[in-house]
Amino acid sequence: MKLVYVLIGVTILIWTWFRRRVFASIPMINPSELAEALDNDCDWLLLDMRPGIHFQQGYIPGSVNLPIDKLESSMQQLEAWRERRIVLVCHSGYSSRSAVKYIQSKGFKDVVNLRGGVMAWRKATAGASWTELDVENA
Repeated sequence: MKLVYVLIGVTILIWTWFRRRVFASIPMINPSELAEALDNDCDWLLLDMRPGIHFQQGYIPGSVNLPIDKLESSMQQLEAWRERRIVLVCHSGYSSRSAVKYIQSKGFKDVVNLRGGVMAWRKATAGASWTELDVENA
């Protein structure tokens, strides 16, 4: 029985090390930093990587919806942003990490991930900087 606990512990340690190693090089921006930049009219592209139905429920003002499953086929549209900052957003900040890596692999230099995603954004801004679509009256 002790061997099982040891194996579980080792597995958890290896998984934690692996995750940190893979995602350690991903540039992040905190919600407060993003809010300040947006307040100062920054010229950044905010890409909301969530599925369209989630984007329609609410989004950070100024963001553009590009579901993560459409990223590869939409790279040509991002060409104009090759030398400018792109901020990727998802629900919790986890899914968009892989998108950061993918976009960087295509030669884009200034790609960052919103730490904590829209969940952290809504908490940090107390929902003040959040646009909800009125689908019923649209």
